Amino acid sequence: MRKYAFVCLALCLMSSDGLSAGDVRIEINVGVARIEVRETTSSPPPEEPAGEEVFSEDTIEFKNGDRLTGNIESISDGSIVIDCQMIIGKSAVSLSDARKVFFTGKTGHTQTAYEDQVVFPNGDRLSLSVSKLDEKFLEGETLTGDPLKLDKSRIEGIIFNRAAVKVMDERFDDAESTRFQGTSGDWVVVNGKYVQRKIGRSARGGHKAYAPLTQRGRYIYKWTLDTSGESSYYNGFYFFANNERSTHGGTGYQVSFRGQSVILYKIEGDRTRQLSSCDIPSEENRLECELEFDSGKGLIVLKINGRQVFSRTDARPVKKGKYVMIFSTGDASFDDIVIIRLGDNSLPQASSDESDEDIVLYVNGETLSGSVVSVTEEYVIVENEYDPEGMAIPKRMISSMRFKGAADAVPDETGTLWKFIMWNDDIITGEILTLDKDFLRTRSIFAGDLTIPRELVKSIEEKIY
Repeated sequence: MRKYAFVCLALCLMSSDGLSAGDVRIEINVGVARIEVRETTSSPPPEEPAGEEVFSEDTIEFKNGDRLTGNIESISDGSIVIDCQMIIGKSAVSLSDARKVFFTGKTGHTQTAYEDQVVFPNGDRLSLSVSKLDEKFLEGETLTGDPLKLDKSRIEGIIFNRAAVKVMDERFDDAESTRFQGTSGDWVVVNGKYVQRKIGRSARGGHKAYAPLTQRGRYIYKWTLDTSGESSYYNGFYFFANNERSTHGGTGYQVSFRGQSVILYKIEGDRTRQLSSCDIPSEENRLECELEFDSGKGLIVLKINGRQVFSRTDARPVKKGKYVMIFSTGDASFDDIVIIRLGDNSLPQASSDESDEDIVLYVNGETLSGSVVSVTEEYVIVENEYDPEGMAIPKRMISSMRFKGAADAVPDETGTLWKFIMWNDDIITGEILTLDKDFLRTRSIFAGDLTIPRELVKSIEEKIY
């Protein structure tokens, strides 16, 4: 292994008037070229790129701010072996000098996580195929097919379904089977559309129809609104509403349409507060709407006829809703109302009276408290005061679950560990044992020794405890 490097560098640093823009000093450290520019004339620093930085090569970021790019061949015995274009041959640098290491992902990150993901009290996450859980242990299989047995008392929860689930698909094909019920106005099903035919406002504002739907988490709402070119009427859609009989749904959000104007409101105490607004082209009377809402982050994004019209983040989002509603003050129709609950990436939050119980979150957003006594490949068994013998719930109906008391199980680790971020959203904290072209081997603080496909490793970062 060579301990020297040869660098050929041609620089031309010129200002606009042809004078030198600064002095250049080149320093060679153990296999690392460092370039320092001392400005003699002022110039603005380059702007940082927006969003997450994407690396075309493996990159080592050192504690002194330097970076080295190339192909990381291995990590072992406290050294990183990297093949870099600016160095002849290979060079070994000390792992202790590195702050963070970024990987490109050699196969396009096509391998994804299992549907099951175990969550630990420190925020670590590990994809498993969960086969069994009892009062003491969880058993499963890792991405490399290795069996794994975990102490249940050190697990905060499990996320089962990260895939999207369609929770409503209302096409208004049959007036008898529609899930929507009118509270005022004249709502009728006509040719696959839900039409409100009464002109003017009701005593409680626009004429409304509602459908029960427990909402908690991330959703996509799709609906089509046909206003027939009339610009004086109000029409709209409520989501995360909590009172189907009140003027504005009690609590939640409303998207309101009138002519070319679209306004997003937040509703608290049945009072509206504008969050965002935009205009749409006057010739567009049939509006295909798609709205995405994340009740955890508060992000609301609306698209109309395939174009994004606004994106807004509510700093204090509504966490739970019971209804979706539509309203109109004139001759308007709704159709193709489709609601999709996106896969979960978080555990259910326990209220104060649920903190001493396990919490199970269904894919439809409803929750169940009790004691999770077992999990099999097909079912979750939960005991509570209503069913002390235990109820068997199909695993496909459960989004995630949080176990009581696990937050107190964080191990008392000291020293230097590494945080491993994966392309499949797994997070693991532990020691680096080895890394080669195929696998990363780590000793994690919760799951013990793990072997992880290298293609899943996004970055590793030093953590001091």
